[in-house]
Amino acid sequence: MSAEFTNKYANQLASIGENGKAKEIFKLLITEHPYFSPGYCNMGYLILAERGNINLAQSLFDKALKLDPDYELALLNKANAYLMENNKPMAIQSIQRVLKINPANQQAKAALQQLK
Repeated sequence: MSAEFTNKYANQLASIGENGKAKEIFKLLITEHPYFSPGYCNMGYLILAERGNINLAQSLFDKALKLDPDYELALLNKANAYLMENNKPMAIQSIQRVLKINPANQQAKAALQQLK
């Protein structure tokens, strides 16, 4: 299967509450396509959404960012994880990095405004 299709399929499963199946698909995606950064990012997001292991989620976001240092969604998800850890300065730093990459990112602008 293609990485894009597998990623979309797992995201769709998560959107309908099939998180267990989505995790299995993301694990498969990461195994079969270890250089596909959205797989790591989306698996990390799913873990955060379930209030799971924040350190594991951060590790997955870091893997995504190692593959694609300018991956805005991974940076925003990383900011969210920092907020869950009550680490506002690091969350702001991640959001500011997004805005440095893409000054027009509305989600980052709104998040930064909310944090200040």
